[in-house]
Amino acid sequence: MDTSNDGTSVYHRLGAMVLFDASGTLLCATGPLDEWITARWKSCVPFLLRQDRALSPTATFVGSLRDGSRSVTIYRGQRLPGGNTTGLILESTGPENEFDSFFVGLILNQSTFAFNRPTALSATEDRRAAASAADITALFDSYLRYQGKDDKWTAGGSDYFLSCAKRFTAKRTKIELCLPAFPCKSSNLNKVTGKSPDRGEWLALERLHGFVEAIEKVYAPGAMVWIISDGHVFSDCIGVDDADVDRYGQQLSEMNRSIGTARGRLDRVQFRSLVDLFNLHQSELSVPQTGSYSAMADRLCIPSLEHHVPTSVTEEAELCRRILMAGCQPQRSAVRSLIESRDAAVLALYRGFSRFMLEDLELHPFMEKMSRSKQKKVSCEVAFEMILVRFFLLVHPVRFNYELHNNAGPKFGIQLFDPASVRVAASLAADSAAMTAVDLLHIPTPWHNCVVKLGDRLIVTKSKTARNVVASGTLEGGLVQGRPGEPGGACFELRNPVFSTAATYPDDAEDSKAQVEVKTPAVQTFSKSEERRVWRALPRQLSTQVETFMAVVVPFVEAMELRFESRVGRSGFLFSKRVTGEARLLGSMERTDAVKRARGKVLGSGTTVAACRHIAIAFGRDYLKGEPRGSFRKPWGSRQNMLWNWYTIDSCFIASTWRITSPGMMAGSCIGVILLTMSLEFLRRSVKEYDRFLLRQHAARSAAGTSSPTKAGSDNGVASIAAVGYRPKIWEQAIRAFLHMTQFAVAYFIMLLAMYYNGYIIICIFIGAYLGSFVFHWETLIP
Repeated sequence: MDTSNDGTSVYHRLGAMVLFDASGTLLCATGPLDEWITARWKSCVPFLLRQDRALSPTATFVGSLRDGSRSVTIYRGQRLPGGNTTGLILESTGPENEFDSFFVGLILNQSTFAFNRPTALSATEDRRAAASAADITALFDSYLRYQGKDDKWTAGGSDYFLSCAKRFTAKRTKIELCLPAFPCKSSNLNKVTGKSPDRGEWLALERLHGFVEAIEKVYAPGAMVWIISDGHVFSDCIGVDDADVDRYGQQLSEMNRSIGTARGRLDRVQFRSLVDLFNLHQSELSVPQTGSYSAMADRLCIPSLEHHVPTSVTEEAELCRRILMAGCQPQRSAVRSLIESRDAAVLALYRGFSRFMLEDLELHPFMEKMSRSKQKKVSCEVAFEMILVRFFLLVHPVRFNYELHNNAGPKFGIQLFDPASVRVAASLAADSAAMTAVDLLHIPTPWHNCVVKLGDRLIVTKSKTARNVVASGTLEGGLVQGRPGEPGGACFELRNPVFSTAATYPDDAEDSKAQVEVKTPAVQTFSKSEERRVWRALPRQLSTQVETFMAVVVPFVEAMELRFESRVGRSGFLFSKRVTGEARLLGSMERTDAVKRARGKVLGSGTTVAACRHIAIAFGRDYLKGEPRGSFRKPWGSRQNMLWNWYTIDSCFIASTWRITSPGMMAGSCIGVILLTMSLEFLRRSVKEYDRFLLRQHAARSAAGTSSPTKAGSDNGVASIAAVGYRPKIWEQAIRAFLHMTQFAVAYFIMLLAMYYNGYIIICIFIGAYLGSFVFHWETLIP
């Protein structure tokens, strides 16, 4: 969406930024009106050199210039250390005011590095600069770039990135990269672990440090990533207090400092907040001069802001928000008009932010008291404000973003998590789909999610997902803080409940009663009474002998890659485990070859036999419960039950690929079942109609060969033929048989669905039968 022309703020009136020397020679001009200013530069010089007054961070108004229908206002900024001076040209809309000078000064203070005077390079230097820029571009493409829908990296985006990088490599200066990100933790605790940075932020910062390190290997001056922490920009919209934003930023800076110290450099990644960017304490209009932030706002005539979600604000952060909105936001009426006119880009952004805010604020105390319709209304109001504040004036030539962009430039979407070591998913299932933001606008971020450590795998998902699997008993574990020597920040550490961090096993009956220490992880132990109860209650075919237990257990052991190794004699025993995310638990009793191999492995060690027995008892206990969700069910398995149930999420039908992962998928399955049952009624009607067609066709042929006055094809004619009978030809019978087979197959498939005893599916079968009969069996009845 582009509303850059729909406003009268300083941002929307920005014509060009210029750099000139003491004699007034134009060194650089950049902006929408750069060519217009360059052509009329001689007319601007007298204004700029009229007087050499002492300049402050507040820019100085020096004059106006009119040429034809265009009128511009000229501002002079600071003198740089090298003797050059900055300036800014605004399109005029009225008399010059104090806020314009103030905001222009803020822009020029943060934009001095952007004025790179073109440097005349030799052919060799130009080739070297181009080669370095190409290396950095290729590195970004392979290391950090996020490829989304309608990606245009190869259709011009890479060339844009290359040109930006070359601006720095041509001067052999450090490349400056900008990333507006890391605002604050979401207020929704169903998403995150809390208010503080956790393992997700650590992983993201490590990735950014690693990217800069990789640049240093191909380009000696290196690079720097400026993280613009934009929490104060919209914290009042997302229900987060300013104090929490400040605390999050401080803790994040400490985390970044720890990472930089461990990697040998502290300047690869640096933070700046909205308060840091504006740096109000150095302004002529700052608090020491005006007495308070409110007095400063009154002097600059900055309008106040409306807060749709109650939050606790600080005076400085609130003033910065007011300055940003006054200096950058588009006209509210223009944005509202685009939404109401159903502009595709703006409407998609508005709906996306509405969905996002409805989810993000669902646990906010202010929203919990409201009805669903009222919540949606507030979410839409907040979404509108988010659209207004998203036009952040940052003039860095290389800008990264965590929003979904097509990578055509000037913004480029990045992956904050390394896909080689971290999986971003909607659930803990190994085959679950990749996470998609509810607003369809954001790349998954650490401040909207949490990290789950499952075995040796790291999964980024919602905290509610981790807490649910622990509460259900599917997995055990919980939230743990970072340990010494490990990556910092809290994360969920989960494991299968059949394994614990340490245990000892009683030896088999044939061995001594000595305890054998088992290496982590180990199988949980059971009391003797529980063991006897399981043995007595299990069916005879499962309790006859220990080897039969092994026939059930060892294939599970193999599938989960539990490796048994015994040393010479019985002096020691190693029991190690490695769970792979793609393991599949196969039918144990059918894997006879695996059983034989497993028996050959375990019969040599009594201790191993004892370990297997404990695994078997765990399996038997869950077998008696009649629950497929027992100790050996994978944490990413699905719910199945042969009793009446109302399962939705994690329900599985027919095949493992038909596993319900969202309410929408369940609704689609129900609609599919209705249509499938209706198709059965259609097939039944098709069989009937085909038989009638054959009779009519035979009646017509018979009537054509006789002198009977009966009209060929009439009902009486068909009735007379039917009374005599008709034997279909072989190809006609083949079609009848095919229709019957198809009808039988569909009916059998529906029967299989009904045998899952899912109430929703069975109701849909009834509905489909009713609708199918109503539509396809509505015919004229003949006595």
